[in-house]
Amino acid sequence: MALHGLEFDSLETSVRGHWDRRGQYEIDGTNPSFKDMIVETRVTTKAPVEKVVQVARITHRTCPMHATITKAMQVTDKLFVNGSEVPI
Repeated sequence: MALHGLEFDSLETSVRGHWDRRGQYEIDGTNPSFKDMIVETRVTTKAPVEKVVQVARITHRTCPMHATITKAMQVTDKLFVNGSEVPI
């Protein structure tokens, strides 16, 4: 597969969030919304890490879901290339 000229063998994105469960049950007026989210992207590729970082930045910048959640809460983006975390 290829995305923005980046050839890759696998691509997986997962999203985790933190919230106060008391909000689900309306305990003490607690807000049920997420407080923050962590978006982890894992890529297996033979391409240079710099190319993966470039494509990840483009993807985050142009993704409607990412744009929406970053306006609503703190989002931490994590990128793993061939099993190693790299700064994004």
